[in-house]
Amino acid sequence: MNPPGNETLGGGNYLKAVLDKEGIDSEIVEFAPNRGSLIARLKGAGKAPPICLLSPIDVVPAEANHWPKDRQPFLGCDRRGRD
Repeated sequence: MNPPGNETLGGGNYLKAVLDKEGIDSEIVEFAPNRGSLIARLKGAGKAPPICLLSPIDVVPAEANHWPKDRQPFLGCDRRGRD
């Protein structure tokens, strides 16, 4: 969400409810009020190495008028404007 913050309200609670419905253990850990990270664990059979998947649950605006002309959203360049 923009301005930054409210990850717990903006996505964490929703995603936790989806995981709970599917029987997947999860928890929200907040490092500040409403700045939570969702952690979920799936137990494997122990035959393969563990894997960690990370994804942000906050967003930034994608309207072109919020971005510099050389760094438009979805342009495919890094923060310095390079491909």
